[in-house]
Amino acid sequence: MSRRAYGTGLVVILATLAACTGTDPPGTDAGAAKEDVPVVVDAGADVGFDAAPDVRTDPGPDIGTDAGLDGGTDTGADAGGDALDALDVADVVDVDECGDGGVRVDGGACLRCGAGERVCGGRCVGAVDPATGCGAATCAPCALPNATPVCASGLCAVASCAPSFADCDGAPGDGCEVDTRGDLAHCGGCGRACRLSRATARCEAGQCRVAACEAGFGDCNGDEGDGCETPLAADPNHCGVCGVSCPEVCRGSVCEACSAGSRGSTCRGGSICRCDSLGCACRT
Repeated sequence: MSRRAYGTGLVVILATLAACTGTDPPGTDAGAAKEDVPVVVDAGADVGFDAAPDVRTDPGPDIGTDAGLDGGTDTGADAGGDALDALDVADVVDVDECGDGGVRVDGGACLRCGAGERVCGGRCVGAVDPATGCGAATCAPCALPNATPVCASGLCAVASCAPSFADCDGAPGDGCEVDTRGDLAHCGGCGRACRLSRATARCEAGQCRVAACEAGFGDCNGDEGDGCETPLAADPNHCGVCGVSCPEVCRGSVCEACSAGSRGSTCRGGSICRCDSLGCACRT
């Protein structure tokens, strides 16, 4: 078979195969128009498209954007933030430590009082206020019995006493401890002890009074200040009892006439019972 006849037969065979598969056989003009050209285009497009965007696009945005943001934003934010952070730290330390004269109030903020003040009950009060203890750490008010308190040298002291009471021991801790209305040692005032002649004394409403007289004595003048001044056994004006008057003398709390037995006794009116050769009589 000649070479030309062989080539023609091959073409016929390939055309038959293409008709059966529905595609153009390679090497034909129709196949070349549909298959060979796109393959070349694909290869060109792939190389040109992929390489160009990768090289040109990626380096540009990365380099430009990173440099701008890092240089501008980081520097500004760091400089501003650090200054504010320093102030914040100082404030926190000041509040937490509360060691510059302040006092923590109920576990919260510091309370700082002015000169001459201190903290009591969560508020600033006078350092020498008796209502808060005159500077005592407990802040407990001065409680002085029967007294109005005042601060003296940082301690509670008596400013004045309630009516009829007195601070006789000079100790401020017990306030005005004496009720002068009924105290025998301080009747009507400190140191005014009740001591009445021939009598047991009592203190009533700040005055010394006779509670009882010694036997044979009476308070016949009504002046309790001199106690039981009258000897009832021998006073003819108050013989045995106040107000019982004798005509002559009183002896042994009994009225009798002036006699040798009552010689020297005081007679009524102040005369003396005297005796001589003429007898006994009350004479001046």
